[in-house]
Amino acid sequence: MPPAADPCSAPSPTPRRGNLLRGATAFGLLLACACAVLAASSRPDPPDTARTPLAPPVKLLSPDEVVELAIGDLTETLRFAGEVKPLRRVALAAEVAGLVGDVHPMTGQQVTAGDALMSIAADDYRLALALAEAELASLVAQQVTADAALRRSQSLAKRGASSDAALEQAQGAASVLEANVVAATTRLRQAMRNLERTRLYAPIPGILASRTVEPGQLVQAGDLVFEIVDLSSVLVEALVPAAQAADLHPGQTADLWTPQTPDRRIAATVARIAPQTMAGTRSVQIWLELDNRIAEWRIGTFLKGEIVLRRALRRPALPPAAIRQDAGQSQVLAIRDGTVVPVAVQTGTPWQGGKLVEVNGALRPGERVVALPLSGLTAGDAVEVAGQ
Repeated sequence: MPPAADPCSAPSPTPRRGNLLRGATAFGLLLACACAVLAASSRPDPPDTARTPLAPPVKLLSPDEVVELAIGDLTETLRFAGEVKPLRRVALAAEVAGLVGDVHPMTGQQVTAGDALMSIAADDYRLALALAEAELASLVAQQVTADAALRRSQSLAKRGASSDAALEQAQGAASVLEANVVAATTRLRQAMRNLERTRLYAPIPGILASRTVEPGQLVQAGDLVFEIVDLSSVLVEALVPAAQAADLHPGQTADLWTPQTPDRRIAATVARIAPQTMAGTRSVQIWLELDNRIAEWRIGTFLKGEIVLRRALRRPALPPAAIRQDAGQSQVLAIRDGTVVPVAVQTGTPWQGGKLVEVNGALRPGERVVALPLSGLTAGDAVEVAGQ
């Protein structure tokens, strides 16, 4: 029987398979390195930021923040509100006492100068006139007798046939009667006037604004019975700011209109200006006069008005907010080729209540200017206006 095999003496595995595995792993690593080198060599070089500067950011402005320099006519106006008042208003009172007879016009009716308005019962005044006439006639007759007696006394006194006392008595009687005649003449004239005053007439043409009397009513002298207003010419009372009142003067023209008809304007003239402000306000009262035959505005109508204080033709102007101060120099920020450029200007007269101010400088008509003092916006900034 053959002898058993010794495990310790068994032959070791062959080294050929292990060498193949190690070779495959090394080849894979070598191939990966080669691919990495190729990828690195084909990648483009990063840009040189030091040599290529970045473009500045563009700031976006809204259209409300930009204004164009306009060359146009400038006007400074004063707007106000006022109320129509009568230029001529007459309040009529009864001149004598008595019972009212006829009353002719009604409230709202047109009257002309000389129209009869009212009559008062005149019987008592006719009797008073007749009595005054009789009294005067009696005194005149007595005066004639006294004058004749005085002439006789003077003739006798010259011949020494009459005493001085008799002459003085005749002179006194004649003087008293002369004075009585003068007084009676005055009473007669008063009686005639009272009789005339029993009829009341319209002193001016116009519209009867009020009537407070009826036929049969007892009135006393001085009682108000009628009011007449003349609407052919009227006044407009208005208040204006005291700061602008200095630019007003009588004779200036104004345009007036009602809020309901703003396109229908009527010319008026400044008639008067109050010398002081109204108590408790900073306003000055003015009065304008107008021919009301066209407008036919009623008393108390509320009106609006406008007065042109001054005017300038073809002047450049900008809002005050567009003007900046730099080291005591006025300047604006113009937008030229998309860039903010400071431009020095000289300011002039303010207009439209300070909403515009005249400017002169190296600006072109229609050139765009920054209209507001925007924070963070400086000269040289790139800008763009939204929607343009």
